[in-house]
Amino acid sequence: MVQAQVLELLTGLVRDLGTGPAGGMGMILISHDLGVLGTTCDRIAVMYAGQVIESGPALEIFDNPKHPYTRALAAAFPRVGDPAARYAPTGLPGDPPYPGYLPNGCAFHPRCPIAAPACSQGSPALVEVAPRRMAACFEVDR
Repeated sequence: MVQAQVLELLTGLVRDLGTGPAGGMGMILISHDLGVLGTTCDRIAVMYAGQVIESGPALEIFDNPKHPYTRALAAAFPRVGDPAARYAPTGLPGDPPYPGYLPNGCAFHPRCPIAAPACSQGSPALVEVAPRRMAACFEVDR
């Protein structure tokens, strides 16, 4: 309840003060909860090991995540009213890498369910995977 009230207050301030002759106001939220971000933000940038691995319109990322890490984040938060998700929680095996000791290649590949040999050899660039959508993954659906 408190979270909803705080988010309503913040989004109201951005809406009310977001335009004007002085330039306007924006807001950056940092969270693992894609549900909150999907309903509060216009755009999302998903990060893993300090790098942006997916970005785009919030609702598109929430409804159709492209990067495997974003998919795991979306699956970790069941949708309200979806009984199947409520009884089948998902998780992501392993632990994130220690910032000073990133693996070779894509930092997510040791935990990635679709990792290919190329993933341990080099870091994928952030490329357009759909209109207004970017993802950094060799195996991402385009």
